[in-house]
Amino acid sequence: MTKKRLVPINLLIVLVTLAAALFLCEWVLKLRGFPTALSPQTSHPANFHETRERLEFRFDFRTNSQGLRYGEIPLEKELNSRRVFVVGDSFTEGWGVEASQRFTDLLERRFDAALRRVLFINGGLSGGGIVQYGRLFFHKGVKYHPDALLVCLYANDLSGTPDTAGEGQKREAVRPPPTRLIHTLWPRLDTLVATLKARRDYKERTTTSDFVRDVTTEAARRGISQKRIDGWRESLPQELVDAINAGKFNGSVLSYGLLYPAYWTDSIDVNSTTARVKWTNMAQVLSEMADGAKEKNVEMAVVFIPAPFLYDPRTHEASNPWVRSGTVIKKGWLDEETRIQKRLRSWSESAKVPFLDLTPVFREAVLENRDLNWKLDGHWTSAGHEVAAEAIAEWLSDGQVFSFVGAH
Repeated sequence: MTKKRLVPINLLIVLVTLAAALFLCEWVLKLRGFPTALSPQTSHPANFHETRERLEFRFDFRTNSQGLRYGEIPLEKELNSRRVFVVGDSFTEGWGVEASQRFTDLLERRFDAALRRVLFINGGLSGGGIVQYGRLFFHKGVKYHPDALLVCLYANDLSGTPDTAGEGQKREAVRPPPTRLIHTLWPRLDTLVATLKARRDYKERTTTSDFVRDVTTEAARRGISQKRIDGWRESLPQELVDAINAGKFNGSVLSYGLLYPAYWTDSIDVNSTTARVKWTNMAQVLSEMADGAKEKNVEMAVVFIPAPFLYDPRTHEASNPWVRSGTVIKKGWLDEETRIQKRLRSWSESAKVPFLDLTPVFREAVLENRDLNWKLDGHWTSAGHEVAAEAIAEWLSDGQVFSFVGAH
């Protein structure tokens, strides 16, 4: 046999061996229950534990088998108990405090009675928005057979709402022919590769060793003038830049001053075309959640969590990181009902969904000179959670929100 004939045969053997190895890997992944397609994020990783340390605080973070920062309980409801599934972002999740200090845990202890317990199952998801809240409820929350759904909306949730109609719905990706063939033959392997790529991309987006370089590069790509870039760089407190590079501070607090200075005015004033489109989509998802909850005989209510800019005058000082780096913050927010508050109240009235705005309560509480928020990070301290828990408990106690809580 000539050398020329050996080359194609050897190549064929290699290809057959490789294909066999791929099919073997596919079979192993199938045995382990690995999915054939990526699913949208609905919660944290299951049974995850780490100690999280940032510039101002350190806390224990632990999830249960459903990926929730909540204790492990049976999915089936116990006799003489009621369950409220609570969705929201990092304020609900309790970023910066221990789990026992969160308003949901405080409410649970408040309504823990000898004859009937009320569990407030925490479905908070840091970085989440209204689309994620809906997925979390329908994919995770319903497993607990809840009696009620409490949707906690933070003042910036509008910014995380898709500005394209239908963006939040699951769509089948259109694949080019070569990758379509690969996915047909080895769907789980293809999904594994996509999962690893998504994790790598997320890590690249959320970590940095040179924050200023990364942000200025992105600013130049967007066509932002060098004058603005230089002014932003000069405004940065070096201690916070160092903390960001060390993974101990949220870089968006400083980067938005250059990349998205209207971040808060869009969220609170709803005063741009994009913001108004986002509001339409946000209201649509809220309505879908209300309809879905009703179909499952789950009562629903909404709580608005204000940003500290709506109640704490100290957050408007020049030393505040948001202000210092150039993000637009309006002092008028301190004593007015903003547009996002009005829109949420109007939606709740039309949908006949109970609504609580925590802004007035926090405006009163801040007069006591209590540190309700971490000064730099902005999330609630344990004192902030206490104020929220007290206000929500009083609201629930009159029996007009959930039929099974409060007076009868």
